[in-house]
Amino acid sequence: MISLKQDGEHCSERERVAVDAERDSVKLKQVEFLSKKHGETFTGTISGVMERGIFVTLK
Repeated sequence: MISLKQDGEHCSERERVAVDAERDSVKLKQVEFLSKKHGETFTGTISGVMERGIFVTLK
């Protein structure tokens, strides 16, 4: 018999997998979109800075 705790842990793990898959699909679509825009100039605002790069919000 599966306990409520096990059910909860299973649901939480599946939710984490779903969130990761959603993030990956958004990143893929961003790369697909921007790959067609190579060489173009955009106007944007730096919205964040991290050790590995910057975040820019395009206008």
